[in-house]
Amino acid sequence: GLAARPVAGSANGQALLGNVLLDDGDVCLQAMLKPILDNMRVTGSPYKLGAVEEDILRSAFVVYWGYVADLTSLSFRANFMLDEVEVDSKAYLWVQCDVCSKWRRIKDGMTAEEHLKDKKWQCSMNADSFYNACSAPEEAPSDGEQEQDTDEAKAFTCTDRRIDSTDGLVLDGYGNFLVPILSEGLCIRTGQSVSTVHSLLLPDSSAPGPAFFIETRNNRQYTCDYLVVTCPLGVLQGHHPASAITFKPPLSPKKSAAIARLGMGTENKVILHFPRVFWPNEPYFQCTDERFRFVNMHYFGKEGVLSCHVSPPYSQQVTSATTGSVVEEVTQILQAMFNAPGEMPDAHYVTSWGEDPFSLGSYSFMKVGSSVQDIYALQGREGRMLFAGEACSATFTQCVHGAFTTGCDAAKEICWLIKGRWAPGFKSLI
Repeated sequence: GLAARPVAGSANGQALLGNVLLDDGDVCLQAMLKPILDNMRVTGSPYKLGAVEEDILRSAFVVYWGYVADLTSLSFRANFMLDEVEVDSKAYLWVQCDVCSKWRRIKDGMTAEEHLKDKKWQCSMNADSFYNACSAPEEAPSDGEQEQDTDEAKAFTCTDRRIDSTDGLVLDGYGNFLVPILSEGLCIRTGQSVSTVHSLLLPDSSAPGPAFFIETRNNRQYTCDYLVVTCPLGVLQGHHPASAITFKPPLSPKKSAAIARLGMGTENKVILHFPRVFWPNEPYFQCTDERFRFVNMHYFGKEGVLSCHVSPPYSQQVTSATTGSVVEEVTQILQAMFNAPGEMPDAHYVTSWGEDPFSLGSYSFMKVGSSVQDIYALQGREGRMLFAGEACSATFTQCVHGAFTTGCDAAKEICWLIKGRWAPGFKSLI
């Protein structure tokens, strides 16, 4: 009965959705859940649920949507727009001939790295016999590719199409997995909290020399030709004086508006170790308390360990000061779930991402009033300043995949800025 969403201004629609319908037609996900539950509470309804069944339904909504932000904050429109985002597998690579400077569309599925032997490319290397000579006319982009010359197109990259996007569990942390590989051979300065970024050139300037002057909170200064901003959305929103970054001049109105409209959510974890395993040998557990869901780390090889994922709004109350009470409450839930009143953890660890000034949350979400266009705007390049991170990815938002792929795209775009090669349609090396 919710397939036809009431339009803005509809009196019936306003009543149905609890007066949360915005002028632009967006509603929170709680507003979509409310009429479902109201209908199921009506006496005589064929869908009437008992109290436990209603708790299960609420928990299902949290598992699917509300794990990082309260349902009253999550955008119905934006979340369903994200579900419809698909990567265009038919997009082609465009390269420019070093001899005649004409653009050629590459249709053989090869990557740019395979085509650009020794940083050079010419028409004779083109597998398309009609366009493999400099005398051939330049091929015009199709209508679809012309439409892709937008921030949205930049968000769909060849990296996104190649990567395996299925969920995975990193058992021993990223410190032993991804970080050593990506940091090999790099000069990384830790303990440097950036306070101010000064842009020394106009965004469209091609002048040589440093483009940025960066100041840190411990009075260090750095200059650079290109800049990739990868800090979490919560830090970009500037909510904590220990991590807020001042951009001089300010970021564009479009990017600033996107930063403000998107949300930074908080999901926390309670890691418990028990001396005895009293739960079934299943990978995941769900309870009727919508605040908690469990990953059986013992099942994955971490002996005697359970990981409890804590959802909003309760997760927002988890701080270093509330660790004891949170552990006690989760333990009581487990004892009730498995009829094990005497079982107590002998070690625990509780995250508190919301109070960490360098994250200010766990990952981003689509807040009421936001749209997928805000993600594209957040990722968009401003001169020689590029942006990356999970919040910049429309395909892998909230995931390490999103942080990784947008970081790769930023690095590739810098390479192409240096080489002076631009591709029509996709500007980030597709």
